[in-house]
Amino acid sequence: MASPKNKDEWVSYILNEIPSEELMNQAQVIGTPAFQRMMEEEGMEPDDLLALYRAVTLRFIRDGRRVPRDMEGVVVNYHDIALSNIPSDLS
Repeated sequence: MASPKNKDEWVSYILNEIPSEELMNQAQVIGTPAFQRMMEEEGMEPDDLLALYRAVTLRFIRDGRRVPRDMEGVVVNYHDIALSNIPSDLS
């Protein structure tokens, strides 16, 4: 897959393309303020970013992995997102 260009492509990439062994690292990158700024500059809205964070959380759950709580340099608490109701359709 080419680099994701919009929310739907990002959600698909997160749920289907990231290799399991890279999920933790990618979750850290996606949760940084720099990534958030970059996505906002590309036109993403807060709800779009939330869909990405929910996709990361859902991916941890689907892979049977512990959902991280506090990650250094990350502004997203994926564990708190896991405690909320994550829709199965993230589009």
